[in-house]
Amino acid sequence: MAAAAAPRTAPGRPRPSLSPCAESGRRPRERRNMAAAGGGSRADNGYGGQQPRRRKGPGALATAYLVIYNVVMTAGWLVIAVGLVRAYLAKGSYHSLYYSIEKPLKFFQTGALLEILHCAFGIVPSSVVLTAFQVMSRVFLTWAVTHSVKEVSYATK
Repeated sequence: MAAAAAPRTAPGRPRPSLSPCAESGRRPRERRNMAAAGGGSRADNGYGGQQPRRRKGPGALATAYLVIYNVVMTAGWLVIAVGLVRAYLAKGSYHSLYYSIEKPLKFFQTGALLEILHCAFGIVPSSVVLTAFQVMSRVFLTWAVTHSVKEVSYATK
């Protein structure tokens, strides 16, 4: 197959260059109308001369709060993990492990309810509904199941 031939020009005349209209595939009038309307130029990226909206993160106060919240929750789960290991090493059995960490576990698991508020107030960009389902399922297991199932409440004490 033959390659497409370049347009011929008369000797001594420069070859015509592609105009901005030819590059965009638009006729000159369409190009002018779009530029006058605030759209169509390469610099505006289709946003009509405005910069694209960027999602704002939490402010300085909210960021400081989130850092403190996460540090406290991490320390709490570390206390629970250390308590589990110490109780297991002291008794050599897993039968009374829950009883040894019951109070800190309930406290820090219930503290996770604040995550729903973080979503509701827009501090974190997560879905309120999904976060509520996740957190409430863990809180339900921690409180309702451990108190209502005999094997859990009696075997641990």
